[in-house]
Amino acid sequence: MQLLYQEQEEQRVKLMEDVVACNKMIRELECDLLSRLSSTYRCIIDDADFICDLAETQVTNVLA
Repeated sequence: MQLLYQEQEEQRVKLMEDVVACNKMIRELECDLLSRLSSTYRCIIDDADFICDLAETQVTNVLA
């Protein structure tokens, strides 16, 4: 019984660490996108890097 509890606790800790890492990544991606949006002076549709980053942020948000 003790072994089962220990395994479940380890899984819980790992999941919490994963959630924290995902939330941090999402915040960083959002900050980067907002910064780029506020500093761009050209059409963002023509900025391939921006479109790729936007897609990555969207996928990350869906997975989290």
